[in-house]
Amino acid sequence: MTHARARILVAEDDRDLRELLSELLGEEGYEVEMCERIIEAHEAARRARPDLVICNLTGSDGREHWEIVEALRRDPDIRHIPVILLTAATEVLEEREERVRALDVEVLPKPFEIDDLLDLVGRLLSRGRGTS
Repeated sequence: MTHARARILVAEDDRDLRELLSELLGEEGYEVEMCERIIEAHEAARRARPDLVICNLTGSDGREHWEIVEALRRDPDIRHIPVILLTAATEVLEEREERVRALDVEVLPKPFEIDDLLDLVGRLLSRGRGTS
């Protein structure tokens, strides 16, 4: 089921992946907001009030951006928004499994299948946790 008009914030500093995600999600009927710098995802989410956030965990600088997800979860106005973390660093996630669980995020390892992404997006939007 497509959740047409649902708003998704994509926080990804890799331009090619950001544009690919925007195109794929747009073709599915979603309204896509893009954030070029992962570090700005919290403010972008406050401004856009998306129904879902897709965020790369590791920036192009190689730094993990846990603080962004933690800021989203601390903010009472947007803490309910589901978050999908994209990462190629699956070994890091295994070491931080408790943190992932505590932050209530979904993880999609890179590389990922497009159908897996779309299924996860649809499942999270079906939960009705986001706001429009």
